[in-house]
Amino acid sequence: MRGVNKVIIVGTVGRDPEVKTFENGEIVTFSLATNEVYKDKNGNTVEKVEWHNIVIGIPNMCEIAKKYVKKGDIIYVEGRMSSRQYEKAEFPGAKFTAYEVKVNALTLISSKQRNNENNQNTENSSNESTSVQPDIPNETDDLPF
Repeated sequence: MRGVNKVIIVGTVGRDPEVKTFENGEIVTFSLATNEVYKDKNGNTVEKVEWHNIVIGIPNMCEIAKKYVKKGDIIYVEGRMSSRQYEKAEFPGAKFTAYEVKVNALTLISSKQRNNENNQNTENSSNESTSVQPDIPNETDDLPF
C-alpha cells in the first residue's frame, strides 16, 4: 500500500527567503509560522505558534519566491514533509533531525509590504490610489462563482 505525504499550510512568512546555490541549481528557504488560539482549562486564552521550514527547489517557483515572497506575507503552500539528519560541530557525534516542507505549489495570499504601500498611497493622495500587484499571470476558471 502506498502512503500519502501531503502538507498544506497557510501562514505568515517569518523571514525573507534565502537562496542557496549548488552546481545543479538552487533552492529557496524561509520559515512559515502558523498559530493556534485556544482556551486552557482555567479559561485563559493561549496562543501557540508553530514554525515550519519551507524549501523550494523547482526553478520557476524559486524565481517567484525570490521576487515576491517577503517577511510578513501570508502565503499558501502545498508540498510534502521531509526529514534529514545532520551533525553540529559543537556537539560531536550527536545527530539532529530537521523537518522541512518541500514545496510543489505556492500561492501569495496577502503581502504586508504591498498592503502598507496601498495604505500609504491612499492616505497621501486625495482621490488617487495605486495598487501594487505582482505580474503573475491571471488564471481564469469557468466556475460561476
